[in-house]
Formats: sequence, C-alpha cells, structure tokens
Amino acid sequence: MNLRALLPGVTLTAIIAFLGVQSSERIGVDWLGFSKSPISGIMMAILIGLAARLRQLRALGLRPFYVGFGAAVCVGALSLASIALLGALGAV
Repeated sequence: MNLRALLPGVTLTAIIAFLGVQSSERIGVDWLGFSKSPISGIMMAILIGLAARLRQLRALGLRPFYVGFGAAVCVGALSLASIALLGALGAV
C-alpha cells in the first residue's frame, strides 16, 4: 500500500477530528458556560465532516479518490482502534 496515497485523507480526517474536539469545547464551555462540555467532539467531527463533503474537494485541487481512500482507512481501522482506546481510558 502506498502511504503517499493515504496522506491527504488521513490529514483531512485528523483536521476534522481536531476541529470537532475544539468546537465542542468552545460551544459547551465558552458559549454555554458548562465546566465540561456536554457536546461530544465525535458528534461535532461528524457534523463538520458532513458539511465538508468529499465532493467539494475538487474545488480545493485535491483528488477525491486519494482523499476518499485515506478517509476510508481512518473510518475503518483507525476509528475502531481510537474508539477502543477512548473506551479503555474512560473518555467515552
């Protein structure tokens, strides 16, 4: 497997995950005033991912096949591993 083919999708997925966690904290703690955000970072990442839609990536000059391939790897194996890790750490 060519790791260069995975890079755009993995990078985009990591950015969306980061934005999801940051936006959930911003909304829950800063805007709503809770000590801990009641909004899940995972849910915000899903909403951000839906808003980004992979079809729109052509406008950014990215080839959708490679982004979709890397994102599919993240959705598959990496998401299962990360959910298991979060569960083991008690974060979920």
